Amino acid sequence: MKNILIILFLSVFMLAGCSTSVNNMIPVLNNKIFNHYNKTITIGPVISNTPHSFSDVNLDNKKFKEAVYFTLKKAHIFSKVIKKTKADYQLNIKIKAQGLRRESCLTFSFALVVSYVLIDNKTGHEIWHDTIVSCCKKTVSDSLIGGTRMNMAIECAVKENLRKLVKELSKLSVLSVRRCLPYDGIEVALRGRE
Repeated sequence: MKNILIILFLSVFMLAGCSTSVNNMIPVLNNKIFNHYNKTITIGPVISNTPHSFSDVNLDNKKFKEAVYFTLKKAHIFSKVIKKTKADYQLNIKIKAQGLRRESCLTFSFALVVSYVLIDNKTGHEIWHDTIVSCCKKTVSDSLIGGTRMNMAIECAVKENLRKLVKELSKLSVLSVRRCLPYDGIEVALRGRE
């Protein structure tokens, strides 16, 4: 009986964990390397292709949309990230594939494939699209608790995907006029790309 209780406790300990956190999905960004445009953006609904999910554990669409929102806001690529009203651009998001894989009883990997489409709201035309793939592995050295490792792998893959998204959006040549940025207390108008 004592052995059964020990096994039960260890099983719960290895699998228990909190749910994913939006704050842990937002990448650390160096704003100095990004272009900053005098345009506004809103984020469309996140669509998920569940048939292409290769595990039972999936990323929550609402949390992913929040992570995109806060990442774009933090990156300052656009003059404003708008939640509800119409903006200059809309970023449409489709999670094409996602999945958690247990590589061993102590290691989890999460892969994420997201398609992004930037739409000009004035014309309705697509001005940019890309599919970004990210993957992250977490081991027992990251956390002893299995559920926590699983969530850490998901959050890490999202963070890497969003870091790549910000990098790609900041390179867009169709958004050539950059907004005024404060530099040592002086407003400097920057135009074009560096």
